[in-house]
Amino acid sequence: MRRTVWRLFLSTLLATQLAAGGGIALPGGVPVIGQVIISSNAAVGDVVLPGEGTLLENDLVSTGKDGRAVVDFPEKVRAAVGEETKVRFRNTAGRLVAALDSGTVITLKQEKADLRVETPKYSVEPIGRGRAIYVVALLPDRSTTVAARFGNVLITEKASGLRYELREGSYASISAAATGVPGAPGQEKEASKPAPEQPPTPASAPPPKPPWHIGTMSPGASAAVIAAVAGGAIAGAAAAFAGGGGEGGTVSPTR
Repeated sequence: MRRTVWRLFLSTLLATQLAAGGGIALPGGVPVIGQVIISSNAAVGDVVLPGEGTLLENDLVSTGKDGRAVVDFPEKVRAAVGEETKVRFRNTAGRLVAALDSGTVITLKQEKADLRVETPKYSVEPIGRGRAIYVVALLPDRSTTVAARFGNVLITEKASGLRYELREGSYASISAAATGVPGAPGQEKEASKPAPEQPPTPASAPPPKPPWHIGTMSPGASAAVIAAVAGGAIAGAAAAFAGGGGEGGTVSPTR
């Protein structure tokens, strides 16, 4: 109870600081890095949020079924956290980072400050100084979906350092087994090798997914993303990409 009251007190203090474009630190040097402004079925650490709350350095934000949280950071940066998500926020060398363990995060930046989203395999960040909205989802099968609603985003494979620029209005669906990025040196050679013989699959079995699939966001997916960063439900934003980009989606060839 005492910890909850302390966080509520900090929430009020932080709201003032965020409006002024700054941050605060707790005694002992633990910085307050963000403010949860909307939440349902969500927790910060082991504290269930009553709706709003304070986000400290390296705090874990977790949501349950139908849960969500919207977090504001200084310099007009916002993150919308989807249902059944676990994400830890920290400041690394002056850069705001969201370490995504599972689920969905949608980020919004208005000016030069931004939020880099990291999964175990990839690092995703906006390109340029202008407005950007993008989605990163780490699904239960450990595949990754990245979508760029506004602005281009850079997807970096951590193990190799290879990068892929995802254009505004596009999404990338990346299988859990994927290695490399489209268009990287050597990827064409790998693609030209004869595929190893595979045992026949039943006619009813779905075809294997390509390592990377690049598609165009459907109007429904775009609208869901905008609604999520405005504080609306986020579930539709992630679900809209399942099965090829949502209803009415135009899918470009895999490259």
